[in-house]
Amino acid sequence: MTTLIRAQGPRELLAYVPFRLGYRPQDSVVLVGLRPPRGRIGLVVRVDVADAADVEHGPQLARSVVGHLAADGARRVVLVVYSDAPLRAAGVAGGRGRGGGGGGRGGGAPHHGPVEAWVVSSTGWYALDCAEDDCCPPEGRSLRELESSEVGAHMVLSGAALADSREEALRIPPAGADARRRGARAARRGRGRARGGAGRGGGAGRG
Repeated sequence: MTTLIRAQGPRELLAYVPFRLGYRPQDSVVLVGLRPPRGRIGLVVRVDVADAADVEHGPQLARSVVGHLAADGARRVVLVVYSDAPLRAAGVAGGRGRGGGGGGRGGGAPHHGPVEAWVVSSTGWYALDCAEDDCCPPEGRSLRELESSEVGAHMVLSGAALADSREEALRIPPAGADARRRGARAARRGRGRARGGAGRGGGAGRG
């Protein structure tokens, strides 16, 4: 059964993104395409913050990502920056972080209008442009709000699991002893059949 996910608000969207990727992003810029008419989540693209902020290649990367989102039917784009950099603060760190987010926003605007931007850090989440401590405190809103969202609960109950990093998600566990023995036997049988076939082919050729 296919589950249809729609963006019912930033909390639900931010709760869903890690499950879509299969791991908790770190130092990442994620662009989420929303399809009309009801904001159905379409293509989700993740890039490293360093790549998005690269002065030479960042703009080209942003154009390429936006092109893929447009081809997927997106009419709105939500940008999520996963970083512990103080993106709402002045200074070098904030400038670098905004470079990562800004590249995605600039690339998305011509095709999809203003890009809504959010930040998820190890301590909380907040709107990038929010300056009100009442709704977006300096440390961000609690991550427990994302974990206890309707989407998050649905994904957990459906058996979805999250790796703590991209490397962990892509790691292939070593095969057990029984699996290795079965593989070795299958390989020996395959080599035996190949040698037998070659021998029969050689005899026919001589005839």
